[in-house]
Amino acid sequence: MTIPSELPDQEYRRLFPQLASYGAGPFGEDVDTFGETLMDVIQDVTETRTFLTRAAAIRELETLLACNETDLTRITWALIAFDPVARFNDQTAWLPEHSAPFPSLRDFWTALLKSLEIGPPPWPDTSARQPASSEAALWTGISP
Repeated sequence: MTIPSELPDQEYRRLFPQLASYGAGPFGEDVDTFGETLMDVIQDVTETRTFLTRAAAIRELETLLACNETDLTRITWALIAFDPVARFNDQTAWLPEHSAPFPSLRDFWTALLKSLEIGPPPWPDTSARQPASSEAALWTGISP
């Protein structure tokens, strides 16, 4: 899918609804309420989204990452309300490397993509669950 350059911000939010929803939440103006570092925020996104919304976000990220750097920058500003690349002041120099802003927008979006791809399973593992006696009777046809 080719994304046209210079669309209005609303169009980019329509084309990337999952990523735009992150801009209204974890990657919005109060990004620090979702974690102390950007990696914390990415982890929060990964752990608090459903399988379907994660799958949709992965597709959107694959499309976004196919854009050139100019379009990637333009679309990023339409989707999220902060700059994951900027160092806000010299006082952040003491932060560990993983908590510092990302070296590029592509690195930021790639980190989110990888986290969503390897995130927690979309449903709990129930393989070790033992059925109750009435459930067992239904499955086996044996009366309790």
